[in-house]
Amino acid sequence: MYAVAVVLLSALVAPWAFLLVQWLGTNVHAAAWLARQPFRRVYDRCVLMTALAGLLPLLRAADIRSCAALGYVRADHWWRHGLLGFCLGIASFLVAGVLLMALGARTWKEGIEGSTLISSMAKFTITGMVVALIEETLFRGGLQGVLQRSGHFPRAIAITSAVYSLVHFLKPQTAGIAASAVTWLSGFQYLGQVLAKSFGQPGVTAGFVTLWLAGCVLGLAFAETKGLYLSMGLHAGWVLTLKSYTFCTAPVIMAEPAWWVGNDLIASPVVWPVLVVLFFGVLWLCRNKLQPLR
Repeated sequence: MYAVAVVLLSALVAPWAFLLVQWLGTNVHAAAWLARQPFRRVYDRCVLMTALAGLLPLLRAADIRSCAALGYVRADHWWRHGLLGFCLGIASFLVAGVLLMALGARTWKEGIEGSTLISSMAKFTITGMVVALIEETLFRGGLQGVLQRSGHFPRAIAITSAVYSLVHFLKPQTAGIAASAVTWLSGFQYLGQVLAKSFGQPGVTAGFVTLWLAGCVLGLAFAETKGLYLSMGLHAGWVLTLKSYTFCTAPVIMAEPAWWVGNDLIASPVVWPVLVVLFFGVLWLCRNKLQPLR
């Protein structure tokens, strides 16, 4: 019911949100960049905001009534969990990236200026922190927290990870509504395009497995530490490394691409063993070095 409500409300709200964004971009000088935002991006943000808005009644229905129960536990050493996760996230995706380069799938881009690199890295870091905050609150603290009430946390991790992975593919680049064609029905028209085109994209199967494994690592970190900080750090580190890797490297054109070659780290099976090793590494750390936060 929650998922259906989020999708339908987002489809209703998105056209009006898009018109508001266009008006702001046209009439407010400081917000001129908003006028360049496509409908699909506005729709994606509407889904995220609607999901977050609906999270409170969902949590109340599941008797999760405090920030601590959601995963924001008050603990003196919470920042250590976050910092450790951030370093592990960077290191794991860096290993996968180096493997892809060693296998000849990607190469360094030339001509990137130092100032451009620094500013981009700063932007990627902020993006990673924001994405981690929102998605970990929604998926791990919210959805997994609700499912864990059954007492069977492996199943809760597996289901949450599947939903987490699935959602990331419901935004195909070929779907969209022209700005001049937006009407109050455009949200539902775009939703139809998304459902029709999402799973025909190249690399979807490999990407789904990658994100499912990543979700399992994040879910394990949340379940074992009883807090969101380790999973948020991992998530932020992955986003930073993924965006930096895409920015700094380019795919190598191959006459006959191997099965393990993808468009990026997410679509490459080379990442799978790295995530499996990370899963057991996080399990060992949580059982032997990290104390649960509550």
